[in-house]
Amino acid sequence: MKTRRERAQTVLLCAVLVLAFAFDRACLFRYALLAAVLHEAGHIVAFLLLCRRMPRLRFGVTGIAMNIDGERLSLRREVLLLLAGPLTNFIVAGMTFGIVLTHASYGGYFFACENLLMGLFNLLPIGMLDGGRLLENLIGPGAALISLASVAGLCLTVGILLYYYGAASLAGLIYGLILLFLALRVLRG
Repeated sequence: MKTRRERAQTVLLCAVLVLAFAFDRACLFRYALLAAVLHEAGHIVAFLLLCRRMPRLRFGVTGIAMNIDGERLSLRREVLLLLAGPLTNFIVAGMTFGIVLTHASYGGYFFACENLLMGLFNLLPIGMLDGGRLLENLIGPGAALISLASVAGLCLTVGILLYYYGAASLAGLIYGLILLFLALRVLRG
């Protein structure tokens, strides 16, 4: 049974999706959403291969998350599971770049870049992302919190500078604020 907060997050996610699709004339949001779905599909396929069962999925404002219901994974298996999503994005990006070399299109370039960025973003050493969980598994929980604050501050600073000097759109500032929000949320516990 979903809690009140989970229901509110689901409604908010649906509202954001409706607005994004309504104002996405260039189909860029659709490419980003497909890259996110492919990322999660990589994790799901890896989980199916490692555990022989389907994980439960949670949909929220921050994205899709797998709930593995207390499944005990060895360090090696968890690392494989965490790397499966970014690796899927990198493979799709490489394949798309290969196709775009012979059949050039802006949509193809954007889709390839979106997959590349999705994989790189998820490897950031931030607690809730794949990179943060990898860092916690390999080094320990303290290292992820220190790197989280550093990465969030750096991204916010770069986002503000890029926005100020006109080298990036408002998206850079928004990504920096999202990272700051994630950092504060994790540091609060």
